Amino acid sequence: MKRVRSKSAKSANQCQSMIQTFYDIAKEDSGELKEKSKESKGSAFLVFIQTKTPGS
Repeated sequence: MKRVRSKSAKSANQCQSMIQTFYDIAKEDSGELKEKSKESKGSAFLVFIQTKTPGS
């Protein structure tokens, strides 16, 4: 098992809070949040939100 180091607990908590906010916004607008990770490369978070056309 690989040990993951964080700069600080505070920065990790801020990251979790930001990801939770993105998730909440996406779900509110019938969107979704996806995560892609590669070992030793990091993670990417993709936020999909439906767009509304004018007049709808």
